[in-house]
Amino acid sequence: MNLGKQNDNKWKKALFGAAIGIALSGILALSLYQLSGQGLYLAIIGLGAGIGFSIGGGLDQQI
Repeated sequence: MNLGKQNDNKWKKALFGAAIGIALSGILALSLYQLSGQGLYLAIIGLGAGIGFSIGGGLDQQI
């Protein structure tokens, strides 16, 4: 078992999850911002990035 390779894959999955989280939450946040005009919705982008990073980092098994 190569732990270095396994650790690299975990980081790649975590960063990929963060990228997906940013993209999806960005779409949601920008659409809510356009509807309401309140800048607080833009904080959803950071929240989505954190959630995506957490979920992506926990994906040890192949789906």
